[in-house]
Amino acid sequence: MANIRHIFCGFFLLLLLPLLTNTVTINNCAQYSSSNATCALCSPGYQTLDSGVTCTLIDCSAMVNCSLCDSTTTCLNCNFGYTTTSNRAACSKISCTDSQCTLCSSTSVQSCYSCSTNYYVTASHLCSSCSATITSCSYCYLNASSLLTCTACVTGYYVNSSNLCNTCGAGQTNCQYCDSKTGGSLWCYNCINTYYVSDYTAGTCSLCNVGITNCVTCE
Repeated sequence: MANIRHIFCGFFLLLLLPLLTNTVTINNCAQYSSSNATCALCSPGYQTLDSGVTCTLIDCSAMVNCSLCDSTTTCLNCNFGYTTTSNRAACSKISCTDSQCTLCSSTSVQSCYSCSTNYYVTASHLCSSCSATITSCSYCYLNASSLLTCTACVTGYYVNSSNLCNTCGAGQTNCQYCDSKTGGSLWCYNCINTYYVSDYTAGTCSLCNVGITNCVTCE
């Protein structure tokens, strides 16, 4: 009796195997038709253009910020930071509660993923001012270790090797405006009055009358 059951089970699996095999060969198929080995119904956002042989992603490019649509006029899912309108005819940007948040996943305060200039996204997905943590810092971000990294300072300052903002004059005597260089040093591009940039590589400021006798103002 046991042998008969084994034979029957083996025969049943042999009949079922082609069906299982054909089902997985059509990606994104929601309803497979075993009678003719085609897809009777594709998954949401897909359609068949070859009588059920394959399921093709519906083109949503006509609907701005729509990532998955059921037709060219009905959106199922929107891009991150956007949500479908009540009739699913369009995608509208989510209105962020935090005034400094430019992209959020919901109206919750702690849902921000992009902040406005001079602010950064904290580990709790809030917006915080760069200068509130690093004085005179204008652009910053949290690195992989969740440490705040300053990339640019306000005018007249530069990012030093300690990730702080120093005055241009502190980094190079008589320097008024500068930019950071690799290693926390600076490149001076404008000196205070009566001085000029004599060496752009070192960012050195020299008196105008050193280059031209009796010159007070120079470039």
